[in-house]
Amino acid sequence: MVSMMTRPATARSVSATWCTRRTNGAASWLAAARSDDTWKGKIQKTLGVEYLPRAASGWSDLDKLKEKAIELGIDTVGTKKFAKKADKLGEGEKKTAKGIAEAAVRDEAAYLARTVRDVLKADVATFEKAVNDSITGVALKQEEFDALVSLAFNIGASNFKSSTLVRKINENKYRNGTDTGARDKAIDEIAKAFGAWNKSGGKVLSGLTKRREAEAGMFLTGAKEENNLLKAKGKAKP
Repeated sequence: MVSMMTRPATARSVSATWCTRRTNGAASWLAAARSDDTWKGKIQKTLGVEYLPRAASGWSDLDKLKEKAIELGIDTVGTKKFAKKADKLGEGEKKTAKGIAEAAVRDEAAYLARTVRDVLKADVATFEKAVNDSITGVALKQEEFDALVSLAFNIGASNFKSSTLVRKINENKYRNGTDTGARDKAIDEIAKAFGAWNKSGGKVLSGLTKRREAEAGMFLTGAKEENNLLKAKGKAKP
């Protein structure tokens, strides 16, 4: 388990299995690297995604790469923000474009020296806190917590906190009591509450539907297994 926060013993942080791959470097750095044969040869590729290695943070010619990235960034910002190429920008426009490009390159430089886990820690801390603060009616198992962080990360902390899902989980009916029928009903309600978050712009998206199904499956596997055991014990009674 990745320890990310100083919290009470009941609080959790996401497990390593939740971690998703995130590449170092970004578009302007890659464009700059592609402009020179020496840099181009140092670009790495994994699963079809190109990126600069962490070792790039120690390259002796890194400053030159930064300068080239800023130069290309000014052109990109000028095109997107002012609909002009860099050489057509006015003095004020060029200053604005340069400021945006320099800030982007500076941010990207910070990522070069960081590990995937370091970046993930910073990314998910807000959503871990949202889950830890919102779920008060039940002690979550690790896989349940991971599923909820995945959802909160996708829909936003505010939406998560006010969701029907949080309310249903806090009722603690899905893993509590000996009434297997009541447990089944609670499990079904939680699955539906996960599934409600499958839209973007009011349109149902198959990708979100599949993600919600996967998160619900992760969250409810233990509860379903416990309920099946209760059912089996009930049938075994003379």
